[in-house]
Amino acid sequence: MLADGTVLTLLRPVIDAFVAGRYVLMIALTVVMLTGLFRKFGSPTSWVHTTPGGTLLALLTSSATAVAVTLAVPDAVVTWNLLWTALMVGVTSAGGYVVIKNLLIDPVLRPLSLRAPIWSLPLFKAVFWIFDKPDGVPPADPDPLNIAPNIK
Repeated sequence: MLADGTVLTLLRPVIDAFVAGRYVLMIALTVVMLTGLFRKFGSPTSWVHTTPGGTLLALLTSSATAVAVTLAVPDAVVTWNLLWTALMVGVTSAGGYVVIKNLLIDPVLRPLSLRAPIWSLPLFKAVFWIFDKPDGVPPADPDPLNIAPNIK
């Protein structure tokens, strides 16, 4: 149930898009709604609560929201360019670096590197170094002049 007590409030934009014959908008809004429901009501042990699962849900929600916002304009037309742009907006808003690391580097490239020819290992090591290197900025010293022990 929602705050006002009806599930119809959640479904209203989807139903309005269907009645208006705006089926792609309806699909985009449904994806946003379903990803929210998966995050809220999914089993705590399910895949959606893992790092790749959460990243994929964030990517789906962001991309579908970008499509829905664009298609909310009455004369909007669905094109491949629109879908590509929505995907790029989704990757950016879901944290581009994190999306690439959690959906491509860790689950795909790391296992692939174990079966790769020996000549390609330096390439894999370079890519993994980029995504695994620690933050270059060290933590700030709260007392750089070491004054605190002398203050009473």
